[in-house]
Amino acid sequence: MLSAEDLNSIEATFDETTLTQKIYSNSSETLLKLVEGLWMRYCAIRGLDDEATIKNIDTRLLHNFFFWLLSYRKTTLRAKGTLETYWKVFCLVRERKVGFKLDKLIIRQTQGVLQRLVKDFKLQTKKREKVAMHVEDLFEVLRTLWVSTEMTFDHERHRVQLSLIMLLAGITGSRPGALLALRYRDVQVTLIQDPAGGQRPIVLIELTYQYTKGYLGAKDR
Repeated sequence: MLSAEDLNSIEATFDETTLTQKIYSNSSETLLKLVEGLWMRYCAIRGLDDEATIKNIDTRLLHNFFFWLLSYRKTTLRAKGTLETYWKVFCLVRERKVGFKLDKLIIRQTQGVLQRLVKDFKLQTKKREKVAMHVEDLFEVLRTLWVSTEMTFDHERHRVQLSLIMLLAGITGSRPGALLALRYRDVQVTLIQDPAGGQRPIVLIELTYQYTKGYLGAKDR
């Protein structure tokens, strides 16, 4: 049992700046560090204190930063959607550093700034069409995977694993990262008696995803 002294100590040492921060997945953390690094590079070029500047940032400086960003990453930052992602991530970076969100007026003004930058830098505004993969297409891919002598693997186990991941992706529509993170402990196999009276049982496979978008920890099957 925790004593009153223990509880008082826990409360006294509570660090609001770190313990209240949202926990992100590894991929999100990578993106956060990327944008933070770009901000620090920008501030270094201008001789600014990145910590103090991001805390008191205004619309004029945000325009300047994203103008520089579009010029600096012109070979990879070519779409409106990508620019919007950088903006959202930048807001998260700032919130983690200073502990509070940007003023609503600055957010609204910056959205207008970004619209003009999209036009000035001629960024792509049309979303790329995602072509659907039909069952027949998946069958052909799997058939090639199993019968082709040109497709080699370091270990034939990888051929089986790839086939399973492709089948799960087609059936469940789960994100690639969630599928690749599956482990044996996340799979439960149950044999069910055939209600139609067949001699062979029906195999039921249940999966528990540990890593899905916007969520950390086990998720319902």
